Amino acid sequence: MEKRWTNPRSNICEFQCHDFKTAEYYEQQFQNTDWQRLETAKAALDFGVWINPTEMKIITFANGGEVVTVCNDLDSFKAELTHLRDFYNRL
Repeated sequence: MEKRWTNPRSNICEFQCHDFKTAEYYEQQFQNTDWQRLETAKAALDFGVWINPTEMKIITFANGGEVVTVCNDLDSFKAELTHLRDFYNRL
């Protein structure tokens, strides 16, 4: 199952289901790359957020679902990071 939409910050989001992936999978895949794990209070084996400032992409993984957010430019990337910070600080 794949779904694509534009979020309120005008960034493209794509959802895919990955039953075999865990947060550990991403940690291994992103070692020695530009991807960085965003620290949140919810970080767990079945959840994580990774950001790539170079590509202006964000991956959110939760319970086997993956959302890749592709930002249009630096301003939209910053807006997405602000949204993530605000959202996860409320949890």
